[in-house]
This record gives sequence, structure tokens and C-alpha cells, in this order.
Amino acid sequence: MCRFIQVDPNDNVATALQDTSAGDIAQVFDQHNICLCQIKITENIPLGNKVALTQLEAGAAVIKYGFYIGTATARIKPGELVHVHNVSGKTADIPPAYKKLIIERMGIQTR
Repeated sequence: MCRFIQVDPNDNVATALQDTSAGDIAQVFDQHNICLCQIKITENIPLGNKVALTQLEAGAAVIKYGFYIGTATARIKPGELVHVHNVSGKTADIPPAYKKLIIERMGIQTR
């Protein structure tokens, strides 16, 4: 079973502790290694990347480690990858050309 970590109870994303694939069932742990929940992963999420724990509507704050890190630019469903293709950074956004390159290199499917 795959593992993710949710560091702060207010986080609406968790971080992958290993590569995961669409269809995997992942366990989400807190910082004390207590399993908080399970979530079905709906797309490939590489090690170190984020998964949505709840549905985030466009314009919603993305919270990681208890801090606002960006804004959802599209609806993000639970189990989906949270990355440059659906989040705008808090202080500065990645230029479109770099976003395109990241999306291509990671094989992210866009809607």
C-alpha cells in the first residue's frame, strides 16, 4: 500500500512518500505515523508530489504544512495530483513555458 504524509491537520493535500499510480489505494499518515485515512489515487503521483485530500474548487487555497502555498486554478478532486497544471503559486507563478515543460516531462494529463 502507498504512503502519503499530511503534516498539519489543516492541510488539504498530502505528500507522496513513494511513487504511486492511478488506481492505487494510499494510506495518509500524520507526522506521528498514525494512519488518518485511505484515499484512492486517480492519477500517477511521483515521490514528493502532492495529492488532493478533499475537493478543491477553482480559487480555493491549497494548504501544505499548515501554510497557504497557492490557489487552485481548476477543480481538483480527491486523489488527483496537485501541481503546476492546477495551482498558481502564492508569491510568484511559474512562467507558462516552464509549466508546459514540467507538464510534458512529468507526463501530466491536462483536461
